[in-house]
Amino acid sequence: MKEIRIPAQLDREERERRGFRPPKSLAGVLLRATYTALITGVISFFFLTAISIAALAVFAAVDHRNPNFPSAYRYVGAPCAVVVFLAAWITAFVVFRREMKAR
Repeated sequence: MKEIRIPAQLDREERERRGFRPPKSLAGVLLRATYTALITGVISFFFLTAISIAALAVFAAVDHRNPNFPSAYRYVGAPCAVVVFLAAWITAFVVFRREMKAR
């Protein structure tokens, strides 16, 4: 008789074959969540700062004024990156904690 393979079981076996292992302790969960959130926050900081600088440049071209480019960092890039960091950390913590408990 053939063995019935459940897709979730196949996915789990594939991740184990490739070397993916869920964290085994709360310290591992905290470390992974922090690393994931840090990478996400840094990427969002540079992306949002670049978008806000481009928007200021377009606004300056239309309005014929010199824009204050540091305000793109001060009022858009940094605060939004902090919010993204916190949201990503909470989400990653919950996801990695569930992976740890499922094992």
